[in-house]
Amino acid sequence: GLRGLVVLHIILGHYCFFSEIGTDLIGGMSMSLFYLISGMVMTVAYCRDLGSRPLLAGRFLRNRLARLLPFYLISNMIVVVAMAADENAFASLDRSVSSYVLTFL
Repeated sequence: GLRGLVVLHIILGHYCFFSEIGTDLIGGMSMSLFYLISGMVMTVAYCRDLGSRPLLAGRFLRNRLARLLPFYLISNMIVVVAMAADENAFASLDRSVSSYVLTFL
């Protein structure tokens, strides 16, 4: 739906900005709309659970970590492998150990 279109705009904006094209499509402007729609989707999903059982902070955090942590780890490992494999692909980035560590925070 609309959230998918917003994500595509953000991805295309990043691609155009960091490629040879060098054009800024103002993909960052779509971030606010993405967060707004995502917040609404999460609220609706969690409010459905409230009718059947109470929403406890521990269960909420466990569910969020189970949903987000695998993608977070996989995407960061892909970036680390890509940076290690091709020295020129990310030549403009800081390659110090601290920058790698900060990527995971």
